[in-house]
Amino acid sequence: DGGAIIEYGQHSTLRTPYLDVSYCAPFPHRQSKLFAYSAVMEVRDIFVQNQFGKITSNRNYVHSILLFQRMINGQYFEYLLDQQGSTYRRLLMQLMDNEMSNDKNQKGPTYLQQHLQHSMQFAGVMENGVLKYVQALFAFMLGNSKEMWIVQSQYNKVGDALQNYVMTLHDNAFKKFAVCWNKRLRQSMKTQLAFKFVNEWKWQLDADELQQYKQSKTTDADAIEGPEFELQEAPNSYAVFVFVPLLFRNRFGIKLKQLPQQYKNAVLEWDVFCPAANSFILSAPPAVLYADDADIHFTFDADQVSQNASIEFNICVKVKQ
Repeated sequence: DGGAIIEYGQHSTLRTPYLDVSYCAPFPHRQSKLFAYSAVMEVRDIFVQNQFGKITSNRNYVHSILLFQRMINGQYFEYLLDQQGSTYRRLLMQLMDNEMSNDKNQKGPTYLQQHLQHSMQFAGVMENGVLKYVQALFAFMLGNSKEMWIVQSQYNKVGDALQNYVMTLHDNAFKKFAVCWNKRLRQSMKTQLAFKFVNEWKWQLDADELQQYKQSKTTDADAIEGPEFELQEAPNSYAVFVFVPLLFRNRFGIKLKQLPQQYKNAVLEWDVFCPAANSFILSAPPAVLYADDADIHFTFDADQVSQNASIEFNICVKVKQ
C-alpha cells in the first residue's frame, strides 16, 4: 500500500537496442525487455495511493520536474513548453516554494525529513498541496545537482516568473530559489552552485545538402557533413574542441574532429532540435570520444520533412571533462 508505480517512456523517438527477456519473466505472458542503458528513458508518470486509498496519477508534477531537470542540464525542452507548459511551470514554482519554506523554517529537504523520522512512507501524505513523494523526489534531485547548464535560447522561453525564481539572464544573477539551492550545497557538500552557458549552433541545410538528404534512401548512405563548430576549453583560451555535425537519413551524429593537446579524449553530451520535424528533440547520452570518433543516434523519419523547403538543426554540446 505504501509503494508507487512508475511509468517510463523512451526519450523522444530515440531508438534503443534491447534484449527480449520475456521467456524468463516470473509471470506468464509478461512482455519484458532489458535495455542497454537507462539514459534514454524518462519517467513519464508516478502513481501512488492518496489519503482516500485511490491510486492517482502525478503526470503534471513529473513533467514539471522533467522541465527543471532539462532546464538545468543544458538540454532542449521545447516539448515541455506546449499548451500544458504554463501548468508545468506553475507546479514547478510550487515545488520551489515548498523547499524555500522548509529552508526558512529550518526543516531541511523533504526526503531528509522523512529519513530522520525513520519512515519513508509517502502514500497519501501532502505538503502544501503537493504529494510528499513528488516533493521528496524534487528535493533529492536538487541535493544531487551541483551545476546549472543553461541553453539560452530555451531558457528565454520559460517566462519572467520562473526566471525570477532561478536566474535572470540580463545580469546573470541568482534569484531566491537558486540562492536557497546554493546555500544547501554549501552546507551539505561544501561547494558552490556552478553556472555555465551551453554553446549552441545552428545548421541550415543549403540547397545541395537539402537535395542530398531528401534523395538518400538508406541509413547507410554517406553522411552529410555540416559546418565545423569550435568550442573553447575556457574563456580567452586558444585551446579548442572542433566538432562536425553528421546527418544521415533517419540518423544524426556529432564527430569530434579535434581536441586540445592536453586531452586524450572527452566526455560529450549533446542535443539536437529540429523544428521542421514536429519539433523533434534528441538528447544523446554521455559518450567518451577520441579524435575523429563520432557519436550517432537514430532520430526522426526523414519522410516527415520530405516536403519542407528548408530544414534547420539547432545543436548544443557540453564537454564534461
